[in-house]
Amino acid sequence: MEKEKNVYETDDNGIIVSPGKFEGEPIYSPYFWDRVMNGESDHTFYDGDHPVDVFRITYEEKKEFPELYDFTHVLINEDENGFVYCDLFNWQKEIDNMRVFACGICWGCESEITEAGQRSGLCLSCLHYIK
Repeated sequence: MEKEKNVYETDDNGIIVSPGKFEGEPIYSPYFWDRVMNGESDHTFYDGDHPVDVFRITYEEKKEFPELYDFTHVLINEDENGFVYCDLFNWQKEIDNMRVFACGICWGCESEITEAGQRSGLCLSCLHYIK
């Protein structure tokens, strides 16, 4: 993991400023993208035609990248221009906000409805995400 950090120039906040597919993303983005390329994601769902890969953040990853400490999952995807985007997700916070529900694919958890009356969030059982 340490090798990935030394390849890219970053600002004081750990955001990659080197031009390329990771520009503007956090320093851990190349690490997780490498795992995507190796087929190591815990789950993949589709946002339209674009796959989004989900990783459960491990203790070792939190030690290597302390900015991941308050999060449980990384969601990472590549856009049609080849740029990679990384989002962090905290299941407990989503549960507290009642955004976790049964996705309709696995029905592995209880349904919850957002304040707007629409289903959105992450299925706790299969990690399927609905916006």
